[in-house]
Amino acid sequence: MRDVIHAFTVRGFDALDPKWSGGAPRRIDEQIRDWICVIARCDPRFLGRPFSCWSLAKLRDYLIHAGYVTTISVETIRRVLHGRGVSWRATKTWKASTDPDFTMKMRRILDLYDHPPADGRVLCVDELNLQPRPGRAWRQVGHPV
Repeated sequence: MRDVIHAFTVRGFDALDPKWSGGAPRRIDEQIRDWICVIARCDPRFLGRPFSCWSLAKLRDYLIHAGYVTTISVETIRRVLHGRGVSWRATKTWKASTDPDFTMKMRRILDLYDHPPADGRVLCVDELNLQPRPGRAWRQVGHPV
């Protein structure tokens, strides 16, 4: 209280007007914020990670390990993603086989469907079961192209 009285004596009514500074400066610049969004939207396996989607904690660990930031909280990552229109979305994707000979095998099976042998029968034990599979990922808000 003494400091306020002393400041009022020295500066008058200006001492009662608070000087707000707007908070601490940002430690994460715009380029790093862009990288956070790009990394969140890509497949972690592409970056050598052994999982199929990012959690906020896993994304934080990767950003620190890769040297994009020295420290960052999960809440800061969430706010950066939210501010850039990236959200945790439920998706349905088409899954493809990882078999390198898949295309050749698929063509052979489809050719048997179209041109079955005249003197025999085609017995299909396992069809090409390409169906949409549910999943979750970080995606831009809005409808896909």
